[in-house]
Amino acid sequence: MKCKKILNEQNISMFTKVEMNVFFSLIYVVTENPEVNEIELKAIKKLSRDSKNGYNDLKKQISSINSKLQKMTFVGEDGKKTPFLLFETLHVSDKVLEVKISKQFEYLFIDLFNEKKSIAIFDLEELTMIESKYSKTLYRKLSCFKRSKWFKKEFDELVTELGFNSKYKKKDIKVKLKDAIKKLDVYFRDISISYEKKTISGENCVIKWK
Repeated sequence: MKCKKILNEQNISMFTKVEMNVFFSLIYVVTENPEVNEIELKAIKKLSRDSKNGYNDLKKQISSINSKLQKMTFVGEDGKKTPFLLFETLHVSDKVLEVKISKQFEYLFIDLFNEKKSIAIFDLEELTMIESKYSKTLYRKLSCFKRSKWFKKEFDELVTELGFNSKYKKKDIKVKLKDAIKKLDVYFRDISISYEKKTISGENCVIKWK
């Protein structure tokens, strides 16, 4: 799956694991064919591995995704924050989805097949096979560091980006985080997590693999 790396760095922790599959399936279709403006829902169902739910469920998921995007803040490469109004059009008619990327965010999908200007972020098929919502987000983030084979993030920031309940105790989050990472061993060999002190009160998460 190819698109600008900055798209993958956005916090979409408010999406459910099913919505993540549908969202990136939509993005996949757009990146494969930037001129597309109509997508058959059965194509989205196939890409997102949504065999359990019907078309009405998929329509609700698409509506929910669009609603959540409109409430999100997009953080650009320069750190500037703007409303994340990604889709100018996202409308389901019968079993066809009308979709159009807003001009403000078209640059995310420009020169997608030019290796100097785009990056292969992750494999959509692998993403949709991962059951855990937390593991899905970790998979996306770690995929950007496949060459270096290590990833470091401030603990509280990672917790926010993964969408852990704020009521969880730190020790419980670490248990869930370890479990989410363990599920990725099939994609990141011998993956492990450790912690290093950053400040008196804070620490960094360090994830490594072979």
